[in-house]
Amino acid sequence: MYQQLDQATKEKVSKWQFVKRYKKIYQGIEAKALKVEAIKDEQADDESEAKAFRYRLKMDTLQRYSYITHINI
Repeated sequence: MYQQLDQATKEKVSKWQFVKRYKKIYQGIEAKALKVEAIKDEQADDESEAKAFRYRLKMDTLQRYSYITHINI
């Protein structure tokens, strides 16, 4: 996920900080069985027009089941 960040964000947050933060978050919610599916942006004519990486994330958590869809990063 860190590679998907723009350069300005990478200058503010190191890869180590990013990984540490998200690792702590996912451990805190006891995330398991993560499944990620890329969603192709049908509106973009080519790669240069894509402004966001869309994906669907499915995981098991403390709340038994969580479903997060269509997140733009």
